[in-house]
Amino acid sequence: MMWNFLISGLLVGATIVLYDGNPAYPDLGVLWRLAAEQKIDYFGTSAPFIQACLKKGLRPRDEVDLTGIRVLGSTGSPLSTEGFRWIAEAVGEHVQISSTSGGTDLCTAFVGSAPTVPVWMGEMSCAALGAAAYAYDESGQPVIGEVGELVVTRPMPSMPVSFWNDPDGSRLRAAYFEMYPGKWRHGDWFMLTERGSCVIFGRSATRRSTVVAYAWGPPSSTGWWRASMRFLTRW
Repeated sequence: MMWNFLISGLLVGATIVLYDGNPAYPDLGVLWRLAAEQKIDYFGTSAPFIQACLKKGLRPRDEVDLTGIRVLGSTGSPLSTEGFRWIAEAVGEHVQISSTSGGTDLCTAFVGSAPTVPVWMGEMSCAALGAAAYAYDESGQPVIGEVGELVVTRPMPSMPVSFWNDPDGSRLRAAYFEMYPGKWRHGDWFMLTERGSCVIFGRSATRRSTVVAYAWGPPSSTGWWRASMRFLTRW
């Protein structure tokens, strides 16, 4: 999914700066120094990395010039309210915080941000372009201001059309369309606010063995760092 983001950046004329290595070596400031040296406009990282910087008490804006960063993208897991506050205080109030959530299943995002939409702490600003994302209750009714299932009600170009070894499509339908016939149920607890912003609270269903499995582990493990993929762009 991040690879697609990088390639898309090239298509619109961006210069891609990709860091290959441990983002905590020799210290957690290595990516912030890289962003300053390369004059990064869009700094892409993960919520676990932001939390690690927060817990370490870092204030990268005091060490390097980060005034060139216009947007900070965070994904991998929901960004906490404390993470939003830390970015504003330790990176810069001028930075638009783009907390984003999607799925490897679709290789795209459901919800994120837009330059014309405000940022609210702990929330994702809006649905992504082309994503009809809603919260449904158990009876299959859309709800506002209540926690429900994340449902996509309209087709998206990147939705999978089949599984391997599933000639009649029964496994695909059981995985995504069984609870709400004809509508994609992603398996996340989700709330849509009255102003159109979104909050994701975690998984409502375990990861399915029929899709890509994530490699998670303690913060010191290789799997954790690989899961917190980072990407940076310079326009």
